[in-house]
Amino acid sequence: MTGAVIARVAQAVRMDEDSPFYVRDSFNTAEDALNAVVLLHESGGVDQITMGAVARLLKMSRSSVHQAHGNITGFYVSLISRFSFRWHDWFSTGYGDPTPVRLPDAPSDQVGVRVWSSLRTLAAAQAQAGNTEPWQAVERVLGWERRFLGSAIRDAGGPWPEPATINGLLAFADGLRLQMVAPIDPLPAGDASELVLGYWTEVLRLPPRALDSDS
Repeated sequence: MTGAVIARVAQAVRMDEDSPFYVRDSFNTAEDALNAVVLLHESGGVDQITMGAVARLLKMSRSSVHQAHGNITGFYVSLISRFSFRWHDWFSTGYGDPTPVRLPDAPSDQVGVRVWSSLRTLAAAQAQAGNTEPWQAVERVLGWERRFLGSAIRDAGGPWPEPATINGLLAFADGLRLQMVAPIDPLPAGDASELVLGYWTEVLRLPPRALDSDS
């Protein structure tokens, strides 16, 4: 990816230097494609996530992008699989928070939530059309977050929770995250933090996590 494109991506998506949602020094076509998807999504929405649009932004031929990913299924699976590691790095590092649920407080966090939501939507549409491979990639990521939340509940003093308990917490977190990045009347970060803390202490009946001494 050229320096000019890197600058456009970084400026357009307002990425922090340490954001896990953008890999700056990438020399991998698939990682470059994911960086391009982040920019395309923020500038034009989910409809812009196509191999042709990615090729144009990267100043590559469509055949080169096609060769790196194969068919459209391979393209979506590659995007989801690679984004999953960025998503994992984000949701699992909410240090200093009274609950383990990571919320998108910073603009670069909000970018990641929007892109992940759109990739899930694309995978669900593919599954409805009979192609379940992209959704299987999504399920792997959701499984990581379920295990992370289950471990956090156990570490807070409870037994290993039932699947319904973990799924309820993840669904609540998903809803809050989407409300925080809504284009109209987004949920303020402070309100979201209070809501998730209330769920943690009143619904799950768990104590708040001890804050780090450096926070």
